[in-house]
Amino acid sequence: YTGGQVFPGLFDPKKDYIHHVTDVYYKPNDINYPIDRQFIIPHFLQEDYCFDSNLFFSLKEKAKNKKIFLSVGVIDGSTKQMDLLVRYLSPYSNEVFLIMLGDESEESLQVKNEASRCFGSDGFIVNKVDRRLLHTYYSAADCFILLSPKESSV
Repeated sequence: YTGGQVFPGLFDPKKDYIHHVTDVYYKPNDINYPIDRQFIIPHFLQEDYCFDSNLFFSLKEKAKNKKIFLSVGVIDGSTKQMDLLVRYLSPYSNEVFLIMLGDESEESLQVKNEASRCFGSDGFIVNKVDRRLLHTYYSAADCFILLSPKESSV
């Protein structure tokens, strides 16, 4: 399993598979792993996902012509560091509409207060949604930001 440019060190082509979550680094001709042992898997989505056009247009309307930046993960300041995302994007609050989706934690209120201070009360969304609706949020977003100490350098 690889979330990006990381490839497995030891690879047994008779029993191992590489599961890519993006096709950016999935180039069968560029790496020496058998093509029949590599797959691209959908990340964060279930097979029964749906597209809700009303939700899509509602999100675009709430953004008021700003770019929608989406992050999915626990709404906290330690594991997923959503507070850092809020502070990093705050200088661009006139251009960015921030959506953070995920489970809440003890730190969620702190993150929400920071987002309200930086983006205004109607300049962001913090919510937990049914996983089937994630497809609509991804479709509406102009940018997806993954905040993960295991899959990124944040």
